[in-house]
Amino acid sequence: MRLFIAIDCNGVAKELCSLQTSLLPIKCKFTKDYHLTLKFLGEVNDHELQQIINQLKLIDHQAFELTLSSIGLFTTHGQKNIWCGLNESAKLIDLQSDIDACLGNYFKPNNQFIPHITLARINKKMMQKGADELLEKLIKKGAASALLKVSRFHLMASDIKGSEPRYKCIKSFALK
Repeated sequence: MRLFIAIDCNGVAKELCSLQTSLLPIKCKFTKDYHLTLKFLGEVNDHELQQIINQLKLIDHQAFELTLSSIGLFTTHGQKNIWCGLNESAKLIDLQSDIDACLGNYFKPNNQFIPHITLARINKKMMQKGADELLEKLIKKGAASALLKVSRFHLMASDIKGSEPRYKCIKSFALK
């Protein structure tokens, strides 16, 4: 199964939906399930799954809060990804680093961690006149400040069959 570790961001869904609404003039695929990926694991077998769960149980962190802050854009494989950024958080970086460290025997560390919540994707075929200008305005405007309380993280499975990815929580891990 295809796994990743994430924080559920549906607690700020209202604010994220509002950001998506501002993208309506652009043809894009909107994210329907909001999360912040801490680490992508990829394909994992059942034996590895149990080892990963055992390692993640060792993570010992306090709950914390994150604040939405910015809108950004990056391009991969000819597709533009529009995302919502967060204010810097040492607690978030520490959590991600500890996840990297506890899974170090199984996966390479993520040296390029950029915390973000994906809002939408635009492929080349969907780009239309005026889209770049609208995206530029939104990026300059930024995101409305909204508080996300983080009290747990999740080991998630993703199924990419079909047009929309489907996510399933395998195991949740509480923060203190």
